[in-house]
Amino acid sequence: MSKLTNIGLVEFARSKIGTPYVYGCKQIRDKEVELTLSQYKLLKATYGTNCVWESDVNKVGKICCDCSGLISWYTGKIYGSGQYKERAEEVYTIDTIKNAPVGAAVWLKGHIGIYSGMKNGVPYYIAEDGSAYGCREVPLSKNKFTHWFKISDIYYEDEKEEGDNEAAEKIKINVNGKEYEVNRILKDGKNFICLSDMKQAGFDVGYNEKTKVPSFGVSLEKDVMSVGGVDKEVSKIMKNGENFLRLRDLEDVLNIVYDSFTKKVSVYKK
Repeated sequence: MSKLTNIGLVEFARSKIGTPYVYGCKQIRDKEVELTLSQYKLLKATYGTNCVWESDVNKVGKICCDCSGLISWYTGKIYGSGQYKERAEEVYTIDTIKNAPVGAAVWLKGHIGIYSGMKNGVPYYIAEDGSAYGCREVPLSKNKFTHWFKISDIYYEDEKEEGDNEAAEKIKINVNGKEYEVNRILKDGKNFICLSDMKQAGFDVGYNEKTKVPSFGVSLEKDVMSVGGVDKEVSKIMKNGENFLRLRDLEDVLNIVYDSFTKKVSVYKK
């Protein structure tokens, strides 16, 4: 297995958004198994209906996981939420979350999630967030986490090593004559735009976990385009768990103009 990194953990967790939660369910990467009726009955008998809900029976036949299992699914090492905290070298109170690296664990007694970075100044996390929600990515305020810490089995990359030390700034981008505010990183004179910010302008964006390539298309007037119709190599910067994609790499499907005087990017559908 390749080195387990904080960035890899966040990308992996994002790929599992929507996975149903069942208390006590664990998965092994590339050997995932669906919840069986006998397993559901055993879990309910073992942990009780306060942990394993009656309605969880509706998840039989689906791949399921619990909160600590989401992390172990990536690392291959199974620990409970309390054990992850016990194994941490240092533990910090949640009010200092802005000092945490992406991929740090966010924790409260009986529950654990993964800090996925800041979005518009708001801290977010990914977690198997209980039977009612499953795996989701939401603002940190949606739960009552008390601490954060680095996970002992994860290598926390220096973001500067990834070329991610540039500051993101807000700019206006012109898409088919309408302006939108997006986060931009200007690196070596090249524009990198926050991929998720482009959704507001009608762009269909995503991330291919297997190829590590962002997907980018546009759905305007029902005219759907993809980048060459296939995955292509693009330049990107990862900052706080967000993909910033170089716009110039999309010139084969978009008309892109940058006005150095007004500092505005214009994108027009071909």
